[in-house]
Amino acid sequence: MEMMNEQSETACFDVDGVRYRYLYMKEDDPARGRRRTPVLFVHGFAQNALSWFPTSRTIFLERDVYGIDLVGHGGSSVPVHPAPYSLPAMGEALLALIELIPGKPLVVAYSMGGRVALSALLEVGPAAFAKQTSGLLLESVGMGPKTQAERDAAIKRDADMARRLRETPLKDFMTYWENLPLFESQKALPKKVRAAVRANRLANDSEALAKCVECAGQHRMPSYRETTAALRDLGLRGYPALYLAGEKDAKYSKLAASLHEEGIVRTRIAPKVGHNVHLEAPEVFAACVHSVATR
Repeated sequence: MEMMNEQSETACFDVDGVRYRYLYMKEDDPARGRRRTPVLFVHGFAQNALSWFPTSRTIFLERDVYGIDLVGHGGSSVPVHPAPYSLPAMGEALLALIELIPGKPLVVAYSMGGRVALSALLEVGPAAFAKQTSGLLLESVGMGPKTQAERDAAIKRDADMARRLRETPLKDFMTYWENLPLFESQKALPKKVRAAVRANRLANDSEALAKCVECAGQHRMPSYRETTAALRDLGLRGYPALYLAGEKDAKYSKLAASLHEEGIVRTRIAPKVGHNVHLEAPEVFAACVHSVATR
């Protein structure tokens, strides 16, 4: 993940007493100033803005790119109180950064970061979100429980994960995490890449991760009906949005197929890859980013 360190700069902003760091690669030469839509990356669980930059170097050739460190991750604050770890609080921080970025960014959000982006969308509503951003790409993101039974199951899963984070060393938790079926396809990545991903995960605080699971896990999402209604509304406004999943990710490729069949949002299933498309198929991912960007 050193690629970002070579070319990026950092800055911070505060929301409700919590400091957030973001990283960016921006063209400052007026003669070469970017005229295309900037991209704002929102990372997943146990990652940070650095996680995007092996992928975003290609995108930076045409666009300014930004990446936020969500609360408890990277260079952002690690509060003791749980409130800042909630989806609404993180969504508010994302909206604050959107206001700081010159131009209307394309929001690209992965996994937990997608839950944050959807929270921001629901917080301000589709009309306002469409005015503040130029597009939305959701990669491997849950849409919320359809039934109370699904929510109850998510409550149990997330409680078990938070308990595991608190009761086992972080390195042992990450070994468990990396061996989940969700990440099976990543075992085919080069050893150097897998080592960098693991180092990125281990650079986190166990208690902060546990709070993220408790306060921003799948069980905390609004219902499937609410999130899909907001996405459908964006589409009716002509707003460019895309849902992306990997073919080998059974759960989210099935969700993508369902979203397509219901006419909720445009979808793309990347062949031969799993949950993390931007890591496993960066060229496919970059093409998806450019397809959603308005210019």
